[in-house]
Amino acid sequence: MEHSSFTSYVIERLVGGEDPDDIIYDLCEMSGWSWPQAEAFVLQVQEEHQGEVVKKQFPLLFTIAVVTYVSGIGLVAYSVYSLIRQVEIHRVMGFPVPDVFNGIRLLLDFGIGPVILFATGLAMVLGSLIGMRDVWKSLLDHDPDESR
Repeated sequence: MEHSSFTSYVIERLVGGEDPDDIIYDLCEMSGWSWPQAEAFVLQVQEEHQGEVVKKQFPLLFTIAVVTYVSGIGLVAYSVYSLIRQVEIHRVMGFPVPDVFNGIRLLLDFGIGPVILFATGLAMVLGSLIGMRDVWKSLLDHDPDESR
């Protein structure tokens, strides 16, 4: 196998999300290189072709990010709806306006579930946005060398 074939092989395996140590091991077996030599090669390919790897992983990463984002929005919306509904039920039933102690007890009794759902949903939304930041950056960055 020639050098460019090894590069394509490493890129293909990285796109598949495989552990770099597994790639290095297989590269040592195929090429006869030492571990440090194969490791340096894999790291070089990772650095030089990071944008290409991310672009090939985009459909899967995008799908996961959208599902996570929409689910997070759903949890946030449901938790807000649930809290509003509980306050409405509390008001309609004619319970007195709670003082601080009863307000805390009410929050623990009725609101802890929605609060946990809200926090989880918010974490999902933020995690999705943060996780996709590098993907969007690699897609939107235009390398002038690529067009030549």
